[in-house]
Amino acid sequence: MRIFKIESTANPDVHQGWACTMLSIGHVNTFFTVRVLPNAPFDTRHVNHFTGEVEMKQISAYTVSIGFLAFVDTYLTGTILPVPVWVTFIAWASFFIVGGGKAGFVKSLASNLSGLAISSATLLVISYFNGTPFAAAVLVGIGSACMVLASQFKLLNILPAIVWGFASTVGTTVATGKAITTIGYDNPAIVAAVALLTGAIFGYVSELIGEALQSKSSQLA
Repeated sequence: MRIFKIESTANPDVHQGWACTMLSIGHVNTFFTVRVLPNAPFDTRHVNHFTGEVEMKQISAYTVSIGFLAFVDTYLTGTILPVPVWVTFIAWASFFIVGGGKAGFVKSLASNLSGLAISSATLLVISYFNGTPFAAAVLVGIGSACMVLASQFKLLNILPAIVWGFASTVGTTVATGKAITTIGYDNPAIVAAVALLTGAIFGYVSELIGEALQSKSSQLA
């Protein structure tokens, strides 16, 4: 959190009041304290201009951070880590959606993996029934209900993050052409789990780099 103070340059002998506004960018809350003189003209456009500069600094910092790391992620998953890059991006976005930071990392990953576990169990039971459309529909309905129930826990209370883990597992199963019953490291649940963890790590690192670049930019300004 960054605190900024803007003071008007009007006559200091006049009684002074205070006003406060907050700018929310993603999960970052930036507070601006503005000294306002009741008898002096005050144009909020000055504050808007200032907050706009702060917002642009953060956008610029995250543009560099996420753009570079997206390149690294894509190259990594296309060479030495053969997992679906789109699953890493889903987990990356999930990290920011749930709030970011260390707490966001834990919450997002726990939610994604919970969805993965529910999805894997659902796919296993579907395979037992030979994947008939009716059985699949019933079991997916049950799995969906389980995700809602799981979201009652505080750590997992962002339901979409659980759903993303569920969907990523199903998608990985289709993309790899491997059944959920596959034995070995190429089991789609294992592949999806590695991809979700990778995405969460990239999200956390991109936030650290973005904040560092923004802080450096503020110091140079």
